[in-house]
Amino acid sequence: MSSLKVVKKYSLYSIFTSLILLMNLGCTSLQNATVINYNIPKSSYIGRGTNAGPILVGALGATGLALGIAIDKGISKEFDSKITEYQGKYFQRTASLLEQLFVRAKHISIKKIDFTALETNDNFVNTTIYIEVQTNKQTEIINIELGVIDFEDLRSTDIFWKKLTSKLKVGL
Repeated sequence: MSSLKVVKKYSLYSIFTSLILLMNLGCTSLQNATVINYNIPKSSYIGRGTNAGPILVGALGATGLALGIAIDKGISKEFDSKITEYQGKYFQRTASLLEQLFVRAKHISIKKIDFTALETNDNFVNTTIYIEVQTNKQTEIINIELGVIDFEDLRSTDIFWKKLTSKLKVGL
């Protein structure tokens, strides 16, 4: 009978100890997790409206310049709508790739997205993403060049996310 009590006490003790150990390990692993900010900033676009600015200024004066800027803002809103539309489909994969690239990061967020039309052909757009990576010791801004993307694809497809995940897969 006394040996049975010893076994029960030992079993409860080992279960309790195991639970405490698991809780500590779980908390430790959570402390080391990277936080990926899900919020995507509004993008900027410089191209068709800005390029038409001098012509519009000649025809409409200062109003023409404002019209050119408004055109570019409207285009960036179209790009933003497609980025947001496909964010749910690609964000988990993108976050995983960012965590693999920046192993020591505590926090990662996209700070800025710039689209710039090519000077020679405004049907194509250079795309740059600025990512903030915070570690325990420093904060760094990383520029990711996605290269040239077709203007119409940016307005109508998930090409932004495809290019970003493709770039992250091969490394920076």
